[in-house]
Order: sequence, then structure tokens, then C-alpha cells
Amino acid sequence: MIKFLIHDEQDMVGVAVADIKTGEAVIGKIQDSDKTVEINP
Repeated sequence: MIKFLIHDEQDMVGVAVADIKTGEAVIGKIQDSDKTVEINP
């Protein structure tokens, strides 16, 4: 499930589109390239 969006690969910030818990591994989407990224704390 996508939990955050980033507009461009060069952006330094994103927007959460679902609740994210502290320490949770999350998947986000880069809108311009349609790629996904995963962040594992």
C-alpha cells in the first residue's frame, strides 16, 4: 500500500497519504517516474 507521494526524484520532501506509525517500513510513489521507493527505519 502506498503511504506517501513524492512529486519528483530530486524532491527532498513527500506527502503522507495514509497514517504512518513510528518505526514502520513504508512504500511511497514518485509521481513523475511512476517508481516506488521503500523506507525501512
